[in-house]
Amino acid sequence: MSYNITIESYENHVDVLPENPCSFAFVAENDNYIFSASDLRGSNFKDKQFPVTVDWTIGTTSCKEAKMDTKNFACQENSNCVDSENNSGYFCKCFKGYEGNPYLPNGCQDINECETMSSCNGTCINLPGTFNCSCPVGYEGDGWKNGTGCSLPNRDKSKRSPLIDIALGSSIGFLGLLLGIVSLCWMLRQRQISKLKDAYFLQNGGILLREELSKRQGYREDVKVFTAEELEKATNNYHESRILGQGGQGTVYKGILADNRIIAIKKSIIGDPSQVEQFINEIMVLYQINHKNVVKLLGCCLETQVPLLVYEYITNGTVFIICIMMMLPPIFHGRLV
Repeated sequence: MSYNITIESYENHVDVLPENPCSFAFVAENDNYIFSASDLRGSNFKDKQFPVTVDWTIGTTSCKEAKMDTKNFACQENSNCVDSENNSGYFCKCFKGYEGNPYLPNGCQDINECETMSSCNGTCINLPGTFNCSCPVGYEGDGWKNGTGCSLPNRDKSKRSPLIDIALGSSIGFLGLLLGIVSLCWMLRQRQISKLKDAYFLQNGGILLREELSKRQGYREDVKVFTAEELEKATNNYHESRILGQGGQGTVYKGILADNRIIAIKKSIIGDPSQVEQFINEIMVLYQINHKNVVKLLGCCLETQVPLLVYEYITNGTVFIICIMMMLPPIFHGRLV
């Protein structure tokens, strides 16, 4: 390959200085030499060096025309064809990320940026014509030095994912709703139980008993109208182990009150609503009896479907249990102990 350079003198080297008729000619890249008069007088100018860029092209056709001639097209794989800006013709240039001679087969080779560059803060992955950065497992970020880099996850709760807050809020809301529904059902259930107890109390003559107790004199001061909860707790919810005896009229349970008093509770099998007034009168009679030979009636419960009678408890008394099973007052010549 050869180059032809033509150098001409201004005014055919006629208009020159008598004291220095010599001329200098050299080739240099634009803007790399600034004229100075001292260069004409000194003897060191000939030793100076200036950079030169040789701009050359292939043929006289454009890239578009040259590509049609596939047999003589000069650009090889992994290269671009570039039209010359100064002259006709074209030249070849390796793709970005490749280097080498674009005019030779396999002349443009991939540049391993992971070896030649240090743009990654994390793991560098070389790709054809480019590269990528990533973070190791357990780290967060984009892996680039000029990006977010790589760092351990921030455990600050104030920077946690919004999805976690949404899930947590939804869970708390659901639990609150569920708790509200359960509480409402419990309140409705308690209201139903309370209404049912009030209905039983009226059915079993509770109002009549209150009236009789308020106007009669002479009954004992320790008589009591028990609640259903008191007797359920006293008998461990009427557990089988608390049964003292059973008969045709009902069952007798042993109970222990909150003050540790031991009682006997008679739970009848059926009740006759038509005999409510007679039943209340008999209770009033039993309330007023206070004799050492009579099993004492301590009170009653009218909040259940069938009224419950509460007696004092006498140990080792089989006859005592039989007497409780009877409706009439159990009176004996001798007290059972």
